[in-house]
Amino acid sequence: MHRSKHLVLFAVALSGILICGCDDKRRHSASAGLALSKTPCSLPADAPPGAVAESLARAIAAAQAARADGLGSPERKADYDKALGQIWSFADRSDIYENVRRVHGVGIPVDVSEDAACTLIIESWISEVAHYIAGVNYDTRRITPEQYQADCIVHFEAESPSDKAELASIESSLPAPATDKDGTTARLATIRDRAVEEGFNIPVETSIDITLKKKDDGWRAVNIGLSMALNRSRTVTSMPAKKPTGT
Repeated sequence: MHRSKHLVLFAVALSGILICGCDDKRRHSASAGLALSKTPCSLPADAPPGAVAESLARAIAAAQAARADGLGSPERKADYDKALGQIWSFADRSDIYENVRRVHGVGIPVDVSEDAACTLIIESWISEVAHYIAGVNYDTRRITPEQYQADCIVHFEAESPSDKAELASIESSLPAPATDKDGTTARLATIRDRAVEEGFNIPVETSIDITLKKKDDGWRAVNIGLSMALNRSRTVTSMPAKKPTGT
């Protein structure tokens, strides 16, 4: 995997952060980042990438669970800081810092410190996967390429628990699936329309992709993103385009 590809993915992720804004009140100062960066990694240096990625994903899930309803209580703040420290320990801080300085998005100071840059990116990872992280299926873990050496991507299938419940409710309210292709397509179109009304779309499955690099102290994360899940229970790619209702 070439460095240029990593940089493109990183630039896309950074653009998303800046478009959405980085004025999150939950963010830590650079001094807090320095303290977090000293959190020891819970895995040995020879831990395989799959184990590192899973531990990172679970730490992100813990951070999101702590912050979901705000960090007003000391207990939630403590839980969040603990999870954030774990995320820091699995991050390739030097590579993240280099990429932030190279991409240099609008709103990021030219002299941004490593701690500030890493805090920005690491907390953006939590936001990136927040909608799905509580519904990760860790048994679906796969690694690409299969014969990895210095870097790889670990993929986990996931779906939002709330979207899954809403979808199940919609499906249960409709007649049984038709056996013919046209009937199945029409039913999927109805499900899609109902889902959009409820604020989500199908398929509800996604893939959480964690990009790792091999470092002297073990596998470390440089980027996290979302992509189309391999195993989708409902596909809408064959649906005809919706026809206009008026003239």
